[in-house]
Amino acid sequence: MTKIPTDLEILDLIFESYYKPFAEVPRNERSAFISIDIKELSRKLGVDPDIVFGRLYHWLEKKHGVGDSHFFSISVGSKKNAVNFPMLSSILADLRRGRRTETTALVLSIISIVISLLSFVTALVLSKST
Repeated sequence: MTKIPTDLEILDLIFESYYKPFAEVPRNERSAFISIDIKELSRKLGVDPDIVFGRLYHWLEKKHGVGDSHFFSISVGSKKNAVNFPMLSSILADLRRGRRTETTALVLSIISIVISLLSFVTALVLSKST
């Protein structure tokens, strides 16, 4: 079964692939939008390009594009398949924070279960020895 990439995985790959080129453009010449190579991103994610395009255009644009502030556009000037890089960075930061929160909660839950099991086993051992 093919693994479907998460929003976090897609946006993380875009950020890691395009941050350096974005940052190298002088601020006064920089556009918020950068063109991305959906075929290359899809290859790296191991899925069909339509999956990545659909996720960006049909899901993430609808979810994060507000009014005139687009997250993803098929065409912005001469740029094709363009993503609003500063917006992507903000969304990615939020997704990473959410992942950290979920991971922390999971780890604490596992520790609690282990402590409970150890307490239970200790109580059983002590009750049998008396």
